[in-house]
Amino acid sequence: MDELAEKVLRTESPGREAVGLRIVAPAVVRPGEDFSVRLTLADAAGCPAIPCDRRVEIEGAFARPAKRRLGFNPRRLPVLEAHGFSISVEGLYRFRGWANIAGRERAVWSNPVSCRPEGPRIWRGDPHVHTVPSDCHADRCRSLNFCYAAARRVSAVVASRSDIAAVELVRNGRSIQAIRPGKWWARCEFVDAADLGTDSLPARASGRFVFYYVRVTCTSGARAWSSPVRLVL
Repeated sequence: MDELAEKVLRTESPGREAVGLRIVAPAVVRPGEDFSVRLTLADAAGCPAIPCDRRVEIEGAFARPAKRRLGFNPRRLPVLEAHGFSISVEGLYRFRGWANIAGRERAVWSNPVSCRPEGPRIWRGDPHVHTVPSDCHADRCRSLNFCYAAARRVSAVVASRSDIAAVELVRNGRSIQAIRPGKWWARCEFVDAADLGTDSLPARASGRFVFYYVRVTCTSGARAWSSPVRLVL
């Protein structure tokens, strides 16, 4: 992973303990050409986990080399490239990988890899700005829901002189998620997974947008709001 991609992911991804392994490879390769496979230790939200020194194994009897054992750098995000794979026979394949996570050996499969001499190419696993590592086209991500995945993760720390009755995430003027702390302070995180294609608003000039803010209501009846954040689609 290059320096810019790592900087973006460190900034935009919260990074928690690893709960799974993701393996992404080019969806289409040519017979005999070299390609890379990306491996990521991911947290529960699909973001790169906190740095760790775990080792992983990837294999595919159809490829050369047929097996690789790799280790993550404990001082960097657990995203790495396994270079130098090739497939000589046309067909549809999947790589398989193993990693010891939370004391258990976990096995996962990659996305399908089609080896064919011609046809359109689709590359997977490239980080987009403000997102987790993708599973779509590197240059033409068509999913608004994916493009804004990390931007729709809202964290807040609130405090009040009286107990807090509710902390709400408001989208387009409507409360969509809430917690009820019942004490004078709260730390919370909201993730909006709704379909932006149907829940966005028309912009005055052109295009569409959504806006978010956090609203706090105290047991005393007092209220407070964060500044709104607007995402232009």
